Amino acid sequence: MKSFNVQALSIALSFLLIFSNCNKSKDSQTSMPRIASDADLKLLPKDLGGVHTPVYLTNNLVYGYYIYTPSGYADNQVHYPALIFLHGSGEVGNSMVKQSDLQKILAYGPPSMINKKNWAPRYPMIVISPQCGFKFKPDSLNNFIKYIVSQYRIDIHRIYLTGLSTGGSDTYNYLSKFSSNGYIAASVPMSAGFDKQPDVSNLINLPIWNFCGESDDTKIQQDINIVSDINQNSPSLKAKITTFPGVGHNCWDITYTGSGMGKENKSHDAFNMSIYDWMFQYIK
Repeated sequence: MKSFNVQALSIALSFLLIFSNCNKSKDSQTSMPRIASDADLKLLPKDLGGVHTPVYLTNNLVYGYYIYTPSGYADNQVHYPALIFLHGSGEVGNSMVKQSDLQKILAYGPPSMINKKNWAPRYPMIVISPQCGFKFKPDSLNNFIKYIVSQYRIDIHRIYLTGLSTGGSDTYNYLSKFSSNGYIAASVPMSAGFDKQPDVSNLINLPIWNFCGESDDTKIQQDINIVSDINQNSPSLKAKITTFPGVGHNCWDITYTGSGMGKENKSHDAFNMSIYDWMFQYIK
């Protein structure tokens, strides 16, 4: 009976950890990301297939967006990890003018996987996929994150950011401006490339894993360079880069699905775990 009470107390304390976000400030986080246990994630309700909802742009919103909420979200008070996905230039649009523009978001990445019912990370996540009209500017993106944190039950310690192509470079630009004062615990940019490389001094304390195809002529060297520059500045956590021989600009399909594991260039970082499991290691 005594061992049962200890176990029950442990479970209760773990649930308190999950629900504690209800009483915490939802302002930007000022601490640095760190590696953490997944004990809180193991207690989240299993996602048996959630709801993917379009939210069209209005004058009161920074962006229109799709949001995926795991099954049971409407029936509990749990705070979930969140993944923010930034699309590329081919998916820009304005759903306030033309609602069907928002469907472009479903072309690639997590929103595509959700739409095809192929979304199954180890732990449930809220997935937010905003749509911009040109680029995701850092200040606008930060305001959008503030908005979604205020509207949805998001674990503010577990907000992750990923983006492809233009969305990959916008990911770097956001992190470069909002590092210690931003929300992001870990980030996965893909096929980024830059008109002007952002200041890496603000990137050295952030978990970053960059992916790129080696046949992506202009972007591959830019992605290698920014990761190298970060790592030459004595980061608290070494930035990673994984490249795929014979792959062009679209490296994201095999990265988001994990089907590219084992196909990477062994001279760079191994693709030996899903990007979601890698992000789940970090909290802020």
